[in-house]
This record gives sequence, C-alpha cells and structure tokens, in this order.
Amino acid sequence: MAAQALTASQFVEDIASRLDGEYSKADVRKVLVAVAEELQGALADGFKVSIAGVGRFEPRAKAGRKKGDLIRNPFDPDAPPKKVTADEPTKVVVKAFPAAALKNGMPGPKTKKGQELAKTLLAKK
Repeated sequence: MAAQALTASQFVEDIASRLDGEYSKADVRKVLVAVAEELQGALADGFKVSIAGVGRFEPRAKAGRKKGDLIRNPFDPDAPPKKVTADEPTKVVVKAFPAAALKNGMPGPKTKKGQELAKTLLAKK
C-alpha cells in the first residue's frame, strides 16, 4: 500500500492552523502557489534551487533514444527486449534531493511509530 494522500486543502489547513490564525487559508494557499510557480520557473531557466529544510531541486537532461535501440522491461527480466519504433527527443526532468532535516524527521526503524509506518507502507492493497 502506498502512503496515504494528503490533499492540498488539508495541507493548507494544517499550515494555517499551525500559524495560530495569523494567516488565513487563502494567504497560505497564495504563498504555496507562488513558491510552486517560482520553483517551476527557476528550474525551467536552468537554475538549481535549494530550500532549507525541504531539499534541493535540479533540472537534468535525460538523453533520448534512437529508432532501433533495444529496450527491456526492468519489471520482467525474462521478457525479450523490444526495439524503439521512433526517435525520442532528449527530455529535461527534475531531480529532487530531500534535505537531511526532512529525512531525519522520519521515525526510526526501531521505534514503534516507525515499525507501524513501515508495516502500513509495505502492506498489500
């Protein structure tokens, strides 16, 4: 089972309540939208972006494939390789590196909370 989804509305509500009503939900939503737009714009312009306590984001080029290249399915190693039927252009993708503070905020594997979270995440649907 994958991690439970936290909707944008719930996320905004949690942040607004954490700020003790100093900012409205609308204000928090505006800030999050502005951060997302600025992040997207900076990455599109080729900048690396670091946000303290959250992580680092970098644009990366992913080489395209040429017609006739052999590709394989990594989930089925016994399947025969297939050929690429048309040229695929080089793509630009975003690589995200979570900050140490974000990683260290996760519950440890020896804690009760950590074991419960791992069990929930590993459970089949």
